[in-house]
Amino acid sequence: MSQMPSVLRRAGAVLCLCVLVGSVLSGCSLRKPGATATPAVTLNPHFAQSATLASRLASLGPVSGDIVGTQTAGAEKRTLSGSVALDGTSSQIYFVVNGTITQNYDEIVVGGRRYTSRDSTTWADRGAKPSGTDLAGILAQADTSQDAGISSVEGLVGHEIMTPQDKADVAPAMGLDTWTFDRETTTLHVWADPNGKPIGFGASMSWRVMVGGLYEDVVSSFDVMFTSTTPVMIAAPTKPWKWEDDRVGGIDFAYAGDNADVNSDVRWSESDPGKLTLPDEISQAQDSVAGFASGTNSTVIDAEDALWFTTANEIHFSSGFSISAGTSDHLAVLMVIHEKVLYTIVVIGSASDQVKLDLFAMQVFASIEFTR
Repeated sequence: MSQMPSVLRRAGAVLCLCVLVGSVLSGCSLRKPGATATPAVTLNPHFAQSATLASRLASLGPVSGDIVGTQTAGAEKRTLSGSVALDGTSSQIYFVVNGTITQNYDEIVVGGRRYTSRDSTTWADRGAKPSGTDLAGILAQADTSQDAGISSVEGLVGHEIMTPQDKADVAPAMGLDTWTFDRETTTLHVWADPNGKPIGFGASMSWRVMVGGLYEDVVSSFDVMFTSTTPVMIAAPTKPWKWEDDRVGGIDFAYAGDNADVNSDVRWSESDPGKLTLPDEISQAQDSVAGFASGTNSTVIDAEDALWFTTANEIHFSSGFSISAGTSDHLAVLMVIHEKVLYTIVVIGSASDQVKLDLFAMQVFASIEFTR
């Protein structure tokens, strides 16, 4: 897999070339036996305000700024955008991947508790955020000694202070779940002014993920410059949904529970599709419904192509999974294949609530994450 080279390594390469050229021009390689070698001139990458920067990163905020970056996934070029607000240990992140399919990764951390959303509307309570994996914790772990030089981002000039590769995992700190990531690498950098004041941060990240049964290389690079120090209200969302964690089955999703405005139930199964394709599975399920008349809709679930439909009758699936429904019931059925596993998720409720139920089902489907 390709990895995003750090500026520090590029600077090191240039330095080696300069030293080599300097040695040849000065005739060092032809010095007489016994002559004292002249010490080579080396770059001192130490940031003079390292201690000050480390202290300020340990209790950062209030600061906020926009996400600016790019991502390459296979042959597709994407833009990274969104915003970040940080005040002490509380953070609010809206991370948007703008590609063929726009993907949102929203996270709020308050009081050590994590809340996530994939549509900036429906929030799920994910429980305690592991210590040190939140944004405040990652920035506090930054290596503040290695100065890779002065550069600018979005018109702001600063010292780029590099943390060695894979010493800080930035993806979870940005609200990204990394269960399906393979060969992940991360290089964190912090932007600082000459006095050791943090003015931004960024990262280069790469990983491999399976999409459509094939591995895809992903390379991301982004920066967030702190353009504001005005406090941003960071608060836990009201009435967050519950988080259903089927770690054995390899699937997680949000479910409203008592906070729903429509009565419903969610059922799901995992099975081996064998040689059947997703359209085949959908067709067989629809054929089992007496008088089926609904159409089939396409969507994307955690980067995988998926199909869904609605029905009001008993339905049987090739895996043996079945749902008994009367004429007063309404079902929204989603089917998706990930890593050669067929997932079937069914939201069931009253036919009298069909409009609300379909909207609720779409919110449930949008929250799905694969964990293997």
